[in-house]
Amino acid sequence: MFLLKSDFRKDIVILLIASIILGTLLVLGGGYLADNYFVNMVSTIIGDYGEYDLLFTISSDKEEIALEQIREIAEKTLPGSKLKAGPKVIGSSNYLLKIPEEYKKRRDIYKSGEVFL
Repeated sequence: MFLLKSDFRKDIVILLIASIILGTLLVLGGGYLADNYFVNMVSTIIGDYGEYDLLFTISSDKEEIALEQIREIAEKTLPGSKLKAGPKVIGSSNYLLKIPEEYKKRRDIYKSGEVFL
């Protein structure tokens, strides 16, 4: 047969290898771009890894009461802490609390069920 005697097989193999390499490079480039885009988008919404210490997920109908209590407790026990609004998901709001470094290194002392800092 003519196809078997010609360089047709060699051309097919070269075309397949070139297609696989080109496709792989395109997918790697697209994945890299998507990863960088979403990492930057998420970090602007919820901060960098380890930036915030606590996450509060609050039902939207109880949000005002819960925020008032969180702020009150944070001011009493952790002065200097910062509360940031996070992404809102259907029916719930997320808030992030950043604790000052001086409180992260202290140990809690438990006495009769109460926590003293």
